[in-house]
Amino acid sequence: MTATKTVQELAAEMAAQFETRKCDDGTEYVCLKDDAPQEGNWMNDVCREAHGDMFPDDWRYSIIRDAVDWIAENGAGEDDPAEFADSTTEVYTAKLADWLGSHSDRVGYCDEAAQEFGSSDSMFETMQRGQYMEREEVFHYVVEALEKIADED
Repeated sequence: MTATKTVQELAAEMAAQFETRKCDDGTEYVCLKDDAPQEGNWMNDVCREAHGDMFPDDWRYSIIRDAVDWIAENGAGEDDPAEFADSTTEVYTAKLADWLGSHSDRVGYCDEAAQEFGSSDSMFETMQRGQYMEREEVFHYVVEALEKIADED
């Protein structure tokens, strides 16, 4: 990268490099394109940092892509993590159940949501709140990683 770029410009550049692929069994997953720019490997660095303590995870990559798309379109203002999480949290029970069952750490997001928001009246609401927590966290991780890159640029 030669010219100084904003977080929003970096997000737009990165957003263009995600694609959805299919496994042999038909399940879809999100990843960076094979021909994504490798200069400094910064896009992989953002993905790695946005995973936090979690090993590479298909749901997490999908959330990272969603966050990068959001930032590219809207920027990264103070209220954006909550707005992003609120507008992108799944509304279908089957998808929420897939999300919850995909990694043992996701139960912790549901527990964290119960502590922050209080107990819910349904498992559906518990899963939504948990996914909301993860989406908000990933948004923060992505913004921090992009800010670091913008500052280094």
